[in-house]
Amino acid sequence: MPALVSLESNSTEPIRFFLLYHHGGRNMLERQYKTLDEPELYYDWDKHVVMVYVETLIDEDVTETSWEEYQFENYIRDRFEEETQKSIQLITETYRSKGNSENAFAYKRLLRAFDRHFERLKNYLDYPECELLPSSLLEIVSHAIKQYDQFYDFDLIAKVKKKIKSEDIVKTGYKIKGKYWPRIPGFNDALIEASFIDPKTTVEQWHEFFRGEFPKVKIKWIVDSPSGHLWYFIKKIKDSEILVAFPKQQYKYLDRIFTFNDDAVPERFYDNHYLREESKEILNKALDILKS
Repeated sequence: MPALVSLESNSTEPIRFFLLYHHGGRNMLERQYKTLDEPELYYDWDKHVVMVYVETLIDEDVTETSWEEYQFENYIRDRFEEETQKSIQLITETYRSKGNSENAFAYKRLLRAFDRHFERLKNYLDYPECELLPSSLLEIVSHAIKQYDQFYDFDLIAKVKKKIKSEDIVKTGYKIKGKYWPRIPGFNDALIEASFIDPKTTVEQWHEFFRGEFPKVKIKWIVDSPSGHLWYFIKKIKDSEILVAFPKQQYKYLDRIFTFNDDAVPERFYDNHYLREESKEILNKALDILKS
């Protein structure tokens, strides 16, 4: 029996998890998934899925409880997000703690590893890893370049920058924290029930939005005064702190994510953001479902 390969990233190899994921990474995550056993999170061997205890705030005095399925695919996504943030933190700590020559060596080693393995990892067969492996590496290495760019100038930097640019992967920044993922279906139902969004809106459209991606089908606001609703929705997302990090350019990509009754989102829609208190309350309750 071959020895198990450690996938744990460290300060010496900050992207080890991603580079060696093909050495049993999915099997490792599946074992971890099946051993989840906490008071509000456990693997159901009959249903072959993890069940999550969810409390939904109906109004100020009433809370509804339920057990929701937490699919393995979503667990993989959450673990990749954790590993991505861990890699970024390891790179940041290296930058703060080491001297100039050690930083340069660590930076070159990171870029070489990315340059050598990225094309192979782009062709990973399993889903969602086929998306997650390249996008995670691009995010991590782009962070490293921003951190080190002003200090070093060697040929490999330009080569890696060119490779990153050629991928042309744009992320919106609206990436939700993993613990809120199981509540998205209830959030979607609340907005549909309020006739704020198209009744054909699917949970997958919100999954794409909350992964920081562009939904394949834009999310359609069908309510009167959609500008005010969208502005308030974005404001409350920021206030609720449900995202990994709130995007600096919060309005930049919204026209590629949403529509107003089949019309494009106006460039400066936020200039007209009046919203009735009744509508604010409905949006508040929908977001309470998401973050409760």
